[in-house]
Parts: sequence; C-alpha cells; structure tokens
Amino acid sequence: MRTPAFDLGCRFIIHALGPKYLFDEDPAGNLTRAVKSAILLADENGIRRLAMPAISTGVYGYPPEEAVPLIVNTAWSLNDRLVSLEDIRFVVSSNQMLDLFDNEIHKIS
Repeated sequence: MRTPAFDLGCRFIIHALGPKYLFDEDPAGNLTRAVKSAILLADENGIRRLAMPAISTGVYGYPPEEAVPLIVNTAWSLNDRLVSLEDIRFVVSSNQMLDLFDNEIHKIS
C-alpha cells in the first residue's frame, strides 16, 4: 500500500508487512514477496528512488544473516523488470547491518 509521506521529506511511504520469523509458516517466501511487492509498487507509481529497511529484522525477529541475502537478491532479481525505479537504498540502523548489506551487495555486483 502507498500513502502520502506528508512532512517526512519524500512523496510517498510504501507499507510492506514482513513475516514474523518464529510464527510464519514460510518466512523466506513471505519476506521475498514483501520486498518484491514494495519494489514493484514503487516502480508502478513512477518512483525513482526507494529507501528500504531490513524488513522483519527488528521486532519480528528475522535473523539479519538470513534476511539480508533475501532482501538484496530479491531486489537484484527485479532489476531488468523496472521501468521507473533507478535507485534502491537499503537503510540500516547499525554497523553490523551495514556490513551485512555491504557484503551481500558486493557478492552480486
């Protein structure tokens, strides 16, 4: 779902519901679908730059070591399908997460 961002410094917020790692029957599949849906919705709405957090790695308990490769590889796999979206920035809140994303991105680039 896309909503206005009001005074946040961007035009829209795209909401994605990630899986609760210990309670979801298919956390990997549902995380992949959440990331894919958010990216494709951004592209369909003509958004050029997207800031994406590490979905589900906070209170939903998804281990970052498992989530980050799924997030990065899902984003990368959509590259050829995107028309408007030019830039995805993974937003992190710790040096550990930065290192995980950096390592994963360097594996595929």
